[in-house]
Amino acid sequence: MAQEKKIKVMVLGFDGATFDILDPLIKKGRLPNFARVRESGAWGRLRSTLPPLSGPAWTTFATGKYPGKHGIYDFFRNRPENYDCTPVNASFLESKTFWEVISEQGMKAGVANMLFTWPPQKVNGFVISGREAPSEEAPYTHPEGLKEEILKFEPGFKAEPFRQISRTKHFLRYAAEQLKRQERANKYLLARYPCDLNVSFFAIPDILQHIFMWCMDPGHPNFRQKDADSFMPLIEECFAALDGIIGGRLEVMDKDTALIIMSDHGAGPVRKVVQINKWLQEEGLLAINDSYGSRRVSSMIFMKDALRSMMNVASRFDVLGLRRVIGFKTREKRMAFARKNLVEWHRTKAYSGRVGEYGIHINLSGREGQGNVSPREYEGVRDDIIRKLSALKDPDTGQNVFERIWRREEAYQGPFVKYAPDLILDFGERPYLPGDSLLARGVLEEVPRAGLGGMHRDHGIVMATGRGIKKGRFEGPNICDLAPTILHLMAARIPDDMDGKVLSAMLAPEIARRPPDYYSTGGSEGGNNVIYSDKEAEEISKRLGDLGYL
Repeated sequence: MAQEKKIKVMVLGFDGATFDILDPLIKKGRLPNFARVRESGAWGRLRSTLPPLSGPAWTTFATGKYPGKHGIYDFFRNRPENYDCTPVNASFLESKTFWEVISEQGMKAGVANMLFTWPPQKVNGFVISGREAPSEEAPYTHPEGLKEEILKFEPGFKAEPFRQISRTKHFLRYAAEQLKRQERANKYLLARYPCDLNVSFFAIPDILQHIFMWCMDPGHPNFRQKDADSFMPLIEECFAALDGIIGGRLEVMDKDTALIIMSDHGAGPVRKVVQINKWLQEEGLLAINDSYGSRRVSSMIFMKDALRSMMNVASRFDVLGLRRVIGFKTREKRMAFARKNLVEWHRTKAYSGRVGEYGIHINLSGREGQGNVSPREYEGVRDDIIRKLSALKDPDTGQNVFERIWRREEAYQGPFVKYAPDLILDFGERPYLPGDSLLARGVLEEVPRAGLGGMHRDHGIVMATGRGIKKGRFEGPNICDLAPTILHLMAARIPDDMDGKVLSAMLAPEIARRPPDYYSTGGSEGGNNVIYSDKEAEEISKRLGDLGYL
């Protein structure tokens, strides 16, 4: 009797995809392939990480482990000795990805544009790096010569196709075309270099929801019907391009392949910004230099508001990247100034480092450069912040702003909890965004028109069809469960230190009944961190600043 063929897996990772946005488009008939996969296979709402941020969430997907074991909490690693941070990349991962795991077991893997794949991992197959590649000129493929082959086939291909973002129709048209260009290159690679596992990443849902939620959600405070009528057809074209990618994969997959479509988190509107550093100032926990009197601070706030207005104008009409230049320079100057001049660190007990980490740091003696909280005082300061900040309410709704404030050791377990903020901010499904401004007018500020219109929510999507997949909705999947589930589906061995479990409810009975094959890894593995040059770090920070992570 011939041996049964092993199952191959294709994964489409759509950053930020949510049924809240997809379902209305499915009902309109705009997304027939999304509908086809959901009707023919398994599907559910996929729980993200805490907090639901792309950096830790995609790394949790890739490793099957939560941040305490893989070490990534956002797109930066803090440098507490000087209150600074550095952009992270694949070299900061403290664990192997599941495509490295299957590669070591003799199977072939192909990965394209996924987060935290630069420098490209050396797998049995190929890796095309994504957002962390410092430039399009840098080597970003494994094997290295593959870059030239791809560009010869698809000259417009980019490792990071969305380096300049603006709230314009020009950008939306570009985005839809770039998705198609990206997928043409992916399909070329699929045909030229067949793999047992293929993982492809597409950032555009998250980008659209960040910068266009103000015209996607009628309840958004900045919603205007005129804008919605103007922009929504082009936004729908971007989602239709994603649907076309699914349709193309369904056409090329054979009977021994399973297709999995997933996202790292959901999305929803931002109605107010919670200025954490302003709250800490009011509570006497963050000290501003006395030499910057109220009049001087007021003038700085006026300048900040003026620049924000300029960004709003640029973001609506700019096709040359002016918003990106203004916005980044404003943020970078503000942060650098605050680090060096505005904060009196020797009188500060706690601070919020930046928007994209959803956290508060205690200015701990012996860890921070000018820490003034002794280890004996540490728990008391944390307890005080949790008690008071948990009671913060939105005066317009009477609702608590936070669902919970977590101590980092409550939220995470593992050897790399040390990289997390001391306190983790959890908004749940509430429509708030943390701010890091030292020049805020109040603790709760309205969302600026040039700011983020949307931000992440706790649940993304997972849909699967093809060989080895069960039909119907299933409950309770977590993003950490996908790596062990994919390995089990492919009859591969599973590292025993993964936090995730095999999603039996998603799998056909004959696959679900098969006992998972675990093996001991000896724990997480770290490597030598590849640090960006100052110029490269600035470029990475510009991109992340456009998306609200800085």
